[in-house]
Amino acid sequence: MAAAAADTLGVVSPRTRRLLVIVVGVVVAWYAATVLLWAVKPLHDAVPSGNNTHDQPSSTVVHCNTLFDGDALSNAPLPTPEPPQQFTREPCGLVHRDAQRVFAIDTAVFALTLAGAGVFVLRRRRHAASDDTDRSPVAV
Repeated sequence: MAAAAADTLGVVSPRTRRLLVIVVGVVVAWYAATVLLWAVKPLHDAVPSGNNTHDQPSSTVVHCNTLFDGDALSNAPLPTPEPPQQFTREPCGLVHRDAQRVFAIDTAVFALTLAGAGVFVLRRRRHAASDDTDRSPVAV
């Protein structure tokens, strides 16, 4: 397989090959960093909980599951806001859903970039193969 990849990349110029390897390498590193540094870590949500004693908006921090967990809330008990405050929305639901959307977009960009690089290389290879057949001697 490595030989086939080397043959496929052999039809592009060294500068184009270097640029293609750099782009694919950066995209793979970016996606790996996204997964390792963000996606597998627990999320946090600052849930609005009304106004404090100084009549300023306040929030309560809730620890949530990772975006790969099916349930947004962890099994840990929820912190309780100081009375008379209460949560104004469901804790972790919005943060969990948004994180899953962002990860889906990241995954789509990753897949499309790799597919685009593959299409670029294959089109170059087909173009080079058609040039070789056009230059072959014709029997008369």
